Amino acid sequence: MLVTQLLEELEDWTRKNICPEIKLLKPNDTQMGAEYTPEYVHPEVFKMFIPAEGMLPKGVETKFPAICIQVTKGEEDLNKHEEYFWIQYAFCVWNPGNYRKNDVEGENREKTQEIVFERNADGWRDAWNFLDKAKRIIQSKMYLPSGFKVSRDETMKFGMFTEEDDIVVSYPEWYVWLSFKIYCGTAGRVNTEYDNLL
Repeated sequence: MLVTQLLEELEDWTRKNICPEIKLLKPNDTQMGAEYTPEYVHPEVFKMFIPAEGMLPKGVETKFPAICIQVTKGEEDLNKHEEYFWIQYAFCVWNPGNYRKNDVEGENREKTQEIVFERNADGWRDAWNFLDKAKRIIQSKMYLPSGFKVSRDETMKFGMFTEEDDIVVSYPEWYVWLSFKIYCGTAGRVNTEYDNLL
């Protein structure tokens, strides 16, 4: 199977099966800190690489939150007529701190709500919750696109991105990854000398 076709189908599958199940904070460059009005949105899906801000696809305002689907390697067993791909999902989250609503009593004892912002480094929780939800969904599905199945021969692996064994810290952005192997049977190859007869 063409890698490009697999990525397109995984993107569509992810949009339909994972993205609707979670909402996360969307950044706003014009509002910061306590001025920011929290907006929760479904994740965007990218293929192979996370685009820079000036290279976002048409209609996409920000790269957070998002899932980036990557094919890291593949194999084809010509004897068993099976094809294998190693897939990595990179989960990208933006979270500068905790936003909560606080009741405020006005001059006429009328109560209103204001947003209180508490800066912290707990955004990693969103990243891991995002990954855990996606992992459960993937595990619950018998088939992925084009008849591919998640391999039970290899464990699903996951973690935070590291650089020289140190966790990459890029507050208020948080990144984690999930990798797994998928496989599918392939049709037997026809001898090329008969191709002109098909």
